[in-house]
Amino acid sequence: MEGSFVDNKETGTWGLFYQNGNKKAILTFASGMQNGPYFEYNEQGVLVKQYYFKNGKPEYSDEFIKLSSMALELSRQFKYEEAIQLYNKVIELNPTVAQVYFNRGACRGNSFDFEGSIKDYDKAIEIDPQYMEAYGNRGNAKINMYTTMGTLNPSAEQTVSSCEDFHKAKELGDTSIGTVDMIYIHCR
Repeated sequence: MEGSFVDNKETGTWGLFYQNGNKKAILTFASGMQNGPYFEYNEQGVLVKQYYFKNGKPEYSDEFIKLSSMALELSRQFKYEEAIQLYNKVIELNPTVAQVYFNRGACRGNSFDFEGSIKDYDKAIEIDPQYMEAYGNRGNAKINMYTTMGTLNPSAEQTVSSCEDFHKAKELGDTSIGTVDMIYIHCR
């Protein structure tokens, strides 16, 4: 751990390091209390978490919260392209939040961009491997790639990957009608 003290209180930017010398986290302190940006990395140096601390508590920045809320409201108004643009900005602010990729994936799917949707669900699952809704939505997006191109009954070979996603969602606790119905329809 490296950092500075003023009057026996942590101040400024601090670094935490793995035993191999790679950066583990960058923290910001003011008068002994964690305030400001926080970045956490895995042992390979990949950013895995990002927060903004206020009065010692992890939160997201005001701009992140504002843009996320605006994007969600736009998606509720079926303004998917506008919502996607805001989610892009939110991801620039903090690329470590699975929910943002999930939400952008839903907007892309609703805009018939199933490939983009699948990529967003992939990223949400990479960040949070227990994200059951992301598995279910990714399975649906894979099925929708076939059905929107006129293949109303995709073959068993075409649905293998989708069925893996549906079963994983169910294994994680998803009992929604959408997932259960998709397993019944496509995964027998």
